[in-house]
Amino acid sequence: MKNFLLIMITVLFAGSPLMAQEGIRFVRPVSDDRPMNGSFLFGETSSVNGTQTGVDFVTELGDTVYAAHAGTVGSVDNELFAGNFVILDGEWKGNKVNTYYGHLEKAIVAEGATVAAGDPIAIAGATGDVSGPLTHFEVRYGWHSGDTPLDNSYMNPELWVTLKGTGVLVGTVPGAANETRVDASDDPKPRPPYTNYGWSVTYDFSSSKIGSDPDYNENYVIGEAIPGTYTITSGSYSKTVEVKAGEITSAEGIVVTSIKKEENNMVKDLRLNQNYPNPFNPSTVISFTIPNNNFVNLAVYDMLGKQVALLKNQQMSAGAHDVSFNAANLSSGIYLYRLTVGQQMLTRKLTLIK
Repeated sequence: MKNFLLIMITVLFAGSPLMAQEGIRFVRPVSDDRPMNGSFLFGETSSVNGTQTGVDFVTELGDTVYAAHAGTVGSVDNELFAGNFVILDGEWKGNKVNTYYGHLEKAIVAEGATVAAGDPIAIAGATGDVSGPLTHFEVRYGWHSGDTPLDNSYMNPELWVTLKGTGVLVGTVPGAANETRVDASDDPKPRPPYTNYGWSVTYDFSSSKIGSDPDYNENYVIGEAIPGTYTITSGSYSKTVEVKAGEITSAEGIVVTSIKKEENNMVKDLRLNQNYPNPFNPSTVISFTIPNNNFVNLAVYDMLGKQVALLKNQQMSAGAHDVSFNAANLSSGIYLYRLTVGQQMLTRKLTLIK
């Protein structure tokens, strides 16, 4: 008990100036002076049979690890790959989610404990299959009990937390095959992740987990990108993109949303659902929910940012709404549909196949 109290005093007082900051959807699980490593990104693979579904943060022994969201500690244990770990059960937009924290020195919370976002939950370490200290972080649908199957339920962690002053870039490499490599030049990360060349990642595009983010359905993401202009290449694919602090930007040059607005969406319960059916030909239904009476704009854009259809631009009542979209006059391809309500904005992709 004395050791536990000493740990808590150290965390709450000596470590308080470095507490985690608000992120895109959740609080960052580590302090703002501990960037993402970049070597394990969503869908990155080091072999044909292995797909990474988390990110690693560069931490030091004794660093504090924080709860990314309010919830209940579902599990505290040890396993071969991630060493000591904590699983936190919570909610996001009415859905059950859990966040996973691995390679810990020790947990400072017990199973069943209730925590608030930003509460200290563990001390960073170097346990499991790693040679040095780091903290592994994943976001998944369902709770640790497995009431939702974990396969195909992982969400891109680089779209859930970010470093203060950086931006996020999402994009899609059309028709990418398994083991496709995506490069970004210059290195967009706050530190060089590799010793002999700039930032790159090889994705397992055949994995069912790729593109499972509930809002953007991307097949590559660069989180914690330093504001600046970058060239993204993958085979014949090439895009030059400007990333700004506090913005989530599409590689097609569209500002998808701002980090502040994304935080508000989590609280305000504004929802934009995936169109159904998707893919479609030529008609589909787009459904959304607004929390109060407001002016609504719902439009469809091509991947260059040109508006190709205006579905709603009027005052609407609070609640759920369905809107039919007929794309008979459009060619096959991927389009974006954007819902703007007041100061909030949500964007998703839809696929037209003729």
